[in-house]
Amino acid sequence: MQGVIYLNVVLCGHGKLGMEVEKLLCQNKMIKILKIIDSSNVEQLLHLTHVDVFIDVSVKEALPYVLACVQKNSCALVSAVTGYQEQEFQKLFQCSKYRPVLYSPNFSIGMILLQMVLKQYQQILSQYFNFEIIEFHHQYKKDIPSGSALNLEACLNPYCDKKINISSIRQGTTIGKHEVYCIKNGEQLVFSHEANQRNIYAQGILVAVLWIVKKPMGWYTMEDVLRGDFYEESRYY
Repeated sequence: MQGVIYLNVVLCGHGKLGMEVEKLLCQNKMIKILKIIDSSNVEQLLHLTHVDVFIDVSVKEALPYVLACVQKNSCALVSAVTGYQEQEFQKLFQCSKYRPVLYSPNFSIGMILLQMVLKQYQQILSQYFNFEIIEFHHQYKKDIPSGSALNLEACLNPYCDKKINISSIRQGTTIGKHEVYCIKNGEQLVFSHEANQRNIYAQGILVAVLWIVKKPMGWYTMEDVLRGDFYEESRYY
């Protein structure tokens, strides 16, 4: 179509989430998928050009190739990879000094809102309650605890002087469920989020892609998206 400017996107990772992301990208007429790279063929990333946004839903071992492609193309990066250790995060932070980088282990809008609520009330909650986090995932999820559970723990940690126990359950086909128990004598308060469809993560990733392409270099999270112009971008999915 003459005169139409496409957003050139590369998708790295073609598992269950990657396939859901691909479906949504194909439905958006303003996005052109330049390449879909499976985690087993990440060397191909070194040869790609004309990339506007790089979506990474692969594995942590692919990070060197991902960052090389992002630097080569001066493009934005949206990453949903879990299992990163401090060393990998430092490499992502370094990349964000030169490119826009949006990282989140969970792109569900509901989960991000839960994190924002916990952060807002963490000081009051910590004065009266002890915390326990339980997370449920399917039997094939490798990282324990989940990245989302660690994020929930971080939301409560600044004012919590006791270690927060995280219990991880891996069985069945559960896509993802997280529960935060706030416990004191005589009562308990429970915050819970459950993902019933995997495409909710893909929807969040699409929103992030359309949002970050307009941003300058820096480190971003989905909380930045929700605090900004999420409602403007959400019309795209």
